[in-house]
Amino acid sequence: MMLIKIAWRNIWRNTSRSLTILIVIMIGLAAALMSMAFSMGFVQQRFNNVIERFVSHIQIHNPEFVHDGEVYRYLDKPQKLLNHFHKYLKLNK
Repeated sequence: MMLIKIAWRNIWRNTSRSLTILIVIMIGLAAALMSMAFSMGFVQQRFNNVIERFVSHIQIHNPEFVHDGEVYRYLDKPQKLLNHFHKYLKLNK
């Protein structure tokens, strides 16, 4: 308890120094918080851009494509699959 009392007295011995350090710490914390928020926003925006422009939300491909990744593996009847999805979307509107 005595150590806390001495520390408290020392803080207020030079108030201008204490307030300067307090202000600098607050500015540093605000800058760190803004930097983290900017970084997280940048990552989220990049993630959304990749989904919207390159990958899409879903991928539909031949089950054998997963195993070997060959381009010649394509869907046999893509129109049948598209019709199925269109029916599904109409039912869920």
